[in-house]
Amino acid sequence: MPVTVLAAFLLFMVNYFGTIKWMQDFNNDLYYKKVSTIKQNSQQGDFVLLQDKWIMGGFLQYFTDLEIDGVPSGDSSRIPMDTKIKEKLDAHKRVLLLTETGVTQAISRDSRYMDSLRVLYNGRIRMLNKEQPAIWVIE
Repeated sequence: MPVTVLAAFLLFMVNYFGTIKWMQDFNNDLYYKKVSTIKQNSQQGDFVLLQDKWIMGGFLQYFTDLEIDGVPSGDSSRIPMDTKIKEKLDAHKRVLLLTETGVTQAISRDSRYMDSLRVLYNGRIRMLNKEQPAIWVIE
């Protein structure tokens, strides 16, 4: 019994001082900092296209009013995404591209869709933020 109580106490201490204490301040959260950068570089009505929606998508939905989506997973979903991007640009809105997929892997191995957008909109695209997260904007 004393060993179980000691193990539980030590586990709590490690979790608290290793994570919980620091995460009480949003500025210590890596993804919150990235979302803050995106928020500072975005405008009302911008559309954000993420290479990988898994973590960043949730943070963007929670902390911003931006419309977000992920890269189409197959050819059949590419046409609706192409249409959505064209409609945004025709309405004089911007499309922000975030190629980052995570902390350990900066760029996805399958970046063909994002690459195709950079080629298609070559005259209308620029790097908006060079630091992490790298943000490309199509205007």
